[in-house]
Amino acid sequence: AADAAQADVEDVQVQQLQAALSAYYDLLAAQDRLREVSAIERSLADVAGMADRRVKAGDLSAQDAARTRIEAERARADTRAAEQARDDAALALAQVTGSTGSRLEAVDTPWPALTGDPPATDADLAAWAETRADVRAALARAQAAQAALEGANALRKSDWTVGASVDHFPGTSTRQVELRVQVPLQWGYQYQGEIGRAQADYAKAQDALDNTRRLALLDLQRLRQTQDNAARRAADYDQGVLPRARQVADSAELAYRKGAIALTDLLDAQRTLRATLLDALAARADYAKARGAWLLRTRPQVLAGTP
Repeated sequence: AADAAQADVEDVQVQQLQAALSAYYDLLAAQDRLREVSAIERSLADVAGMADRRVKAGDLSAQDAARTRIEAERARADTRAAEQARDDAALALAQVTGSTGSRLEAVDTPWPALTGDPPATDADLAAWAETRADVRAALARAQAAQAALEGANALRKSDWTVGASVDHFPGTSTRQVELRVQVPLQWGYQYQGEIGRAQADYAKAQDALDNTRRLALLDLQRLRQTQDNAARRAADYDQGVLPRARQVADSAELAYRKGAIALTDLLDAQRTLRATLLDALAARADYAKARGAWLLRTRPQVLAGTP
């Protein structure tokens, strides 16, 4: 029972570590989101300033300049929202970790690499499931219930008590020898109630162990699938979608500065880049949290030293 309680403590610790890891990567994503949105805001502010100069030179209509100013103001509003999201993420991490004082900040922490681990076999998942704290707690409770059942069955065995004594009376030769035998007689009751209860407790503990093992295995399969899907999605953004969106936005801004494209095309490219950046950061954060949860449940030693 003590082993089961200790395993319960370890399971709660793992759950708290998962919550802290998730909150940490939420903060890291919020900081990167603020950095990217601020860069877009500065770019749109430059475009708005350039539009004002073109209006004065008679090269651009006042309406188009107003549209660029509106986009710049929207970008500034997005930056304020990103700042609020960063502050909220820092507060959430502080609540999980019990930190006090100044606002927390993720400093010099790279995102986890997208290189995948070797595929885990079903045998690996089964072995990892047996090492989980919740499974170990259920196994210890089943063993405790089995011991209680053996103790209840032992009540049926009669314990005979045999004793002897010698009494000596000084001044005489009288001696008294006494032999005692005590045999409990169990008539009409064989501890059926205690044994039946112990059997029910053992069956309940065994069912709980089987169910915990099944849920642990399913949870590991879910974590593995979530990590694989998140890695593919993050890789798609990191290696394909985001670089192309940046290239299109840079080309559109350069072309607009030279008067080669209309303002509408530039704004569309900037909106596409902004949406792609946010989606890419969300994909990165999802992968980081999925990988962290997977490692905590399978190989926690890999996370040693991770903030």
